[in-house]
Amino acid sequence: MQRIYFSSIIFAISTVSSLSFAAQSEFRKKTHLLPDAPSSVYFQALKVSPLQSRMFIGGVTQEAISLGEKNMVWLKYMNSFRGEENQLRLTKPGQLNGIPITKPNRYNPETVKAETNAIKKDIPAEMLKVLTGSKEMPQNPMLDEETYILWAKRVDKNYQTAVRWTLMEPYLTQLADERSQDVRGYYYLNQMQNLENILRAFNSQPIETQNDIKEWLRQICVNSAGLSAGCDKKVATSIQSQKVYELYLKYMPGGQKTWDSYFKLYNPRPEMEWTDVDSSRAILPFRDPTNTSILNFLKLNIEDEWKWDGWTLGLDFRGKADVHVEFVPGVTPHVNGVGGNTITMDDNAPLSEWDVQWTIRHEFGHVLGFVDCYVEFYDPTEKIITNYQLDIDNLMCSRKGRLQKTHFETMKAAYLKR
Repeated sequence: MQRIYFSSIIFAISTVSSLSFAAQSEFRKKTHLLPDAPSSVYFQALKVSPLQSRMFIGGVTQEAISLGEKNMVWLKYMNSFRGEENQLRLTKPGQLNGIPITKPNRYNPETVKAETNAIKKDIPAEMLKVLTGSKEMPQNPMLDEETYILWAKRVDKNYQTAVRWTLMEPYLTQLADERSQDVRGYYYLNQMQNLENILRAFNSQPIETQNDIKEWLRQICVNSAGLSAGCDKKVATSIQSQKVYELYLKYMPGGQKTWDSYFKLYNPRPEMEWTDVDSSRAILPFRDPTNTSILNFLKLNIEDEWKWDGWTLGLDFRGKADVHVEFVPGVTPHVNGVGGNTITMDDNAPLSEWDVQWTIRHEFGHVLGFVDCYVEFYDPTEKIITNYQLDIDNLMCSRKGRLQKTHFETMKAAYLKR
């Protein structure tokens, strides 16, 4: 994850050229925060955000934020009395769901308020008393652990949503322009069987199917031509003239180009050592951290993740290598750009934590030139933000994800010297 910068927003939107990652808005690059980031990261992001963002906290979101922060404090307090093997954890490897493209998050103050009210109505009374501060924090959950974790996770998720809205609200205008990156039209049209026959017989389809297809066609039109292209009118005209399939053929390449931009490799590193002499192993120089525990942390996690079917990527620790890791207390983990040299990690986060281990694996992907593959935008009509991850099993899209064959093949095309 790249660090969040909310100041000095420079928003540069063109039409077709803005569809490639390299030409995406400065806003998109600077406001990066994975939608399924853990609450510890959201807490730090809110803490270090400028006053402009913090001023948007109030009323509706503040209650959810207060409950969520107390939830975290209480969990940490209870765990201070437990051994490592008995820690209460809200997230564990293999138990994350991600945010699939078929089930996107949609959030605004009204959704946060509704969920806050629902939580307060149904959560066990003793637990609510602790979270609202009317009861001192006990050393145990006061109810069976399974029930406690169920409710703590729900409070935690609502907290994340409330913080995310707070961080994004000052920049809804910029987020509205990110609608051109919505690739659901491409995704759903690409999934349809007998698509040509369906589109050529559009007027014979059930109304629900027609409405879905109209929206998907509008989206690929926007992917190709931009938000000001009059895509609603173009879709309507194609239906009236019975040329729906022709419209699809015209704009589907733009949808695919936008989709593909999330999975390409940008700014490949010239110092990568990968040749036909030994194509089963690549070597990347990495600055020696001099600290043995950090060195082992890097080797264990990066080399364990970045390997595929007999191929491995090894770190060669050298004193003057460009790629390096820095630890800064309280920072949101990030890399200084796609293909950047500096991975910055939170010095307050224990290296033994799974979230920290996953984060270094993900951030290293940015060093290699991969981008985050999630979409987030604001709809001014509905006044709601939508986000989703293009592939929840992909390391660069979701905390649920791991390295995939496509990563290996993309790196091989960019880095293997023959």
